[in-house]
Amino acid sequence: MLAPSLDGCGERHHLVRRGITVGTHAQEVAQLLFYDDLGDVTLVGTSSGGMVIQKAAELARERIRRLVFVDALALLPGERVDAIVKRSAPNEVTELTTGPTRADAESRLFRDLDPATRAWALARITPHPLAALEAPMEPTTFWEQAWRATVIRCRQAANPPESHQRRTAERLGAAWHELDTGHYPMLSEPEALARLLLYAELDGIVATLRQATGAARVTLRLDVPRRNLSVADVTAEALAPGVASLRGQTSIDQRAAGSIEWLETHRRVLVQEDVSNADAPPPPELVRLYGATAQMLGPVLRDGVLVGWVSVHHTGGPRRWSASDVAALETAVRDVSRELEPS
Repeated sequence: MLAPSLDGCGERHHLVRRGITVGTHAQEVAQLLFYDDLGDVTLVGTSSGGMVIQKAAELARERIRRLVFVDALALLPGERVDAIVKRSAPNEVTELTTGPTRADAESRLFRDLDPATRAWALARITPHPLAALEAPMEPTTFWEQAWRATVIRCRQAANPPESHQRRTAERLGAAWHELDTGHYPMLSEPEALARLLLYAELDGIVATLRQATGAARVTLRLDVPRRNLSVADVTAEALAPGVASLRGQTSIDQRAAGSIEWLETHRRVLVQEDVSNADAPPPPELVRLYGATAQMLGPVLRDGVLVGWVSVHHTGGPRRWSASDVAALETAVRDVSRELEPS
């Protein structure tokens, strides 16, 4: 993992000067990937760093595997940050920099941090190079290209607005996650954020499957003890708007369900067009509490052992699953298995 400080920021604040822009920051990142000869990169940006990873990805297209926007801005050409972000207090602005006042940072940006972490952050916060935050977004072909992407919104942060982050996810077909924390989850919820970043590619697989099938919900459950994963909770999930999440619902004995016993026996895709009269029924809570009325299950096998499964849920009545739906599930299972192979 690399976490470079950009020109004019952090310990490089003494270098701040005119001419530092989103574009020059992006060039720094692209050059880092080139000179360190890095490939298959998951590039993560938070806050205004979202704009930087847009341009950096464009410059280093062949080196990027996935983009992750963490409570981040992702602007269209010509858009300005101040048209999207609504601040409760004005920034302190100089000829070269812009940034929140110490009081604003303490009471708003770092509000959710514990006292020791808040003091640590306040001692290290530096203002941002002015043009890199306030200039209109530079011309870019970013939105014209296809990217694997994940968007992680922090619910306790007012900015960037949810509508802006939803736009990013919709335009990119990105996996969507939310953390119940403030704008700097790397400080407030580092373990939860690290888990989402580590399994971002799995999130992408289930998001692609949900789009392909038009399902209400797609989940992945895995038993991989060395990665601290258990089928008691979902490892990855993609949801249609308004559909309840299964994340964190660990009270259901998954392997005791008739549908999972069927997978254990048959080791192939299970298609159920109406779970209300299924011979191999799902957990009753899935129907009663989470509204599943039809489903497909795909087994994930390692060395002949059932280590997990991909579930595709429909709500609102029976559904006839098509051959293309089944094929999309089989592709997702193969992609998950590939991700589990030792690197």
